[in-house]
Amino acid sequence: MDTKNYLVGETIYLDRVKEEDIDELLSIENSYATKFLADDELPYPQTREELENTLAVESPNQFLGIYNSERREIIGSVAVFNVNLVHSNCEIGLSISEYWQGEGVGTETFELILGHIFNNLPVNKIKVEVFDFNEPAIKLYEKFNFHLDGRLRQEIFRFGEYHDLLEYSLLREEYEANLVSTDDDLD
Repeated sequence: MDTKNYLVGETIYLDRVKEEDIDELLSIENSYATKFLADDELPYPQTREELENTLAVESPNQFLGIYNSERREIIGSVAVFNVNLVHSNCEIGLSISEYWQGEGVGTETFELILGHIFNNLPVNKIKVEVFDFNEPAIKLYEKFNFHLDGRLRQEIFRFGEYHDLLEYSLLREEYEANLVSTDDDLD
């Protein structure tokens, strides 16, 4: 097993997507519940061929499956993309099966992927984008002390009206300070 991308949490683990999981992941990625929350410009693969090509490329960008530890089944994905080593930043995106939303999977995935990025990549800033109606994602980002950097007003048209795109970021120093304050809470 490739331990480079194998990250283990309490109830989930992140790993390279296995061949036998491609169809299920595509079903999750292309479901209505996932699509209407996603930014149309995120580089998530839409077809089997696109996903296979994404998985075959070795680069600082990473596309990992989120697996339920008990059932050992794929329940979503997390992507690290637009890795810019010159400016020391990257973006992340998260997609979770509608059946696993609200179960703490996003929180556990963020704990794993943020630690992985800041411990293994020369990155100073992690960026995320979210639509203003995606309240669970906004709460997740704010829980991890992401800072609201900007608002692109009326950026997309969904549900018969325009919505804003919010841009958040987390700096390495903010991530590390949060680790220290969490450790202090344990004393």
